[in-house]
Amino acid sequence: AAHVERERAAAAAGDRSASIRLSGEFHQLVGALAGNAVLAELLEPLIARSSLAIAAYQPPSAEDCAPDEHAAIITALQDGDAPLARRLMAEHLEEVEHKLVLDGPEEPVIDLRRVLLGV
Repeated sequence: AAHVERERAAAAAGDRSASIRLSGEFHQLVGALAGNAVLAELLEPLIARSSLAIAAYQPPSAEDCAPDEHAAIITALQDGDAPLARRLMAEHLEEVEHKLVLDGPEEPVIDLRRVLLGV
């Protein structure tokens, strides 16, 4: 929950690089909290690639709902409602994918170093 608050603060500040980085970190935290070392290891490169895709192909104008979606997933996990948590995560990932504009001519307007390294 504290992590989601950091996501909300980055979104409120309009810090897109931090928002993307923190969103990726959220998914890594969920994997780690699952207690499955294999899952956590598999997620790391997927999250890095996803963060790159979001930075490059999600228009800055796309509405960022991730903190609220992440909060709903946390609530489902805290309530022990695994089916709801799975459904919310699947919907969340589909929403992220649908926000990507893969056929546009626009150049990325994001500092990938800040997204990946927080620098």
